[in-house]
Amino acid sequence: MIERIRQRLLLCTLGALTLLVSHGTSAACDANALMQACDFDSPYSATLQYPVTTPAIGDIGFRITSKRIKKNGSFQDNKYRVTAYPDIGSGFTLVSEYGDELALALTYNNWDGNSELLSAGIGSGQMSGTVSYQPASLTLARADTTTTPRPGSYAGSIRLVWEPAFACKSCTPFATTIDLTVVIPATIAISGLDDVTIDYPANSHMQTFCVSTSAGMGFNIRADSETGAGRFALLGPGTGDIIDYRVAAGAASGITEDLVEGLSSATHWPGDPLDNCASGGENMQLLISVDTSALERAVETSYADKLTLTVEVQ
Repeated sequence: MIERIRQRLLLCTLGALTLLVSHGTSAACDANALMQACDFDSPYSATLQYPVTTPAIGDIGFRITSKRIKKNGSFQDNKYRVTAYPDIGSGFTLVSEYGDELALALTYNNWDGNSELLSAGIGSGQMSGTVSYQPASLTLARADTTTTPRPGSYAGSIRLVWEPAFACKSCTPFATTIDLTVVIPATIAISGLDDVTIDYPANSHMQTFCVSTSAGMGFNIRADSETGAGRFALLGPGTGDIIDYRVAAGAASGITEDLVEGLSSATHWPGDPLDNCASGGENMQLLISVDTSALERAVETSYADKLTLTVEVQ
């Protein structure tokens, strides 16, 4: 006679957030160039914490020279302007695979400490040139701080053009394209699940739990049985006898889907946007059941399995 069926639930959560910026051009510094930007940080990377609440993203460092040849053959620093052009639209905007937009603000920081917020397609004010290569940078920030960007991979590029502020016969404008990718992976967490004990003659157990995701994005569930392969199986420790069981999951107030061992669910459920489902309580249910006929044929008094649930943002 079966007295107890025990199974342990191992919880797996996934989540991270990374921002990456790479450069389309990273030219080496040319000592003979009259105007050039070179030695770009490449690749540039930074890590942000979701939810993204601060405007700052980071700086792209490089070196700059702008000079002209004097009549005596020596060099003289030459003032210059810099213009930034977006690859799409009229502003500096990155677009995610979902069509969401992330507007950027670009600040140009010259080697002498002078900084200027750049406008798309409009040249900056006069910047002091330098005979030798000196460090400069481009500061990236979110232009819209009133909203939190949704998870996704935001991509785009910016073309920068440096040119003399005054006529210079021997000076040639310099241009480079910077490819930008801002990756904001969705965060996800699962909580509230407990070990399950089913005491015969009962043959099922239901419990609710919480899955929270950034921005309430949808997710699916995969269940893996330690004992079974392609099946949910409870193992008797003495004889090795096996009893199959059923796993179903669904929204706490909705219908459930029977899960297939090792495969992700066909259904996607919305996550709670707040940690620990603070917006409305536990949002998911888990149903474990065993056929009564299987229990009646059991040859051992206890059976166990370890069930691993993995939730993944879609």
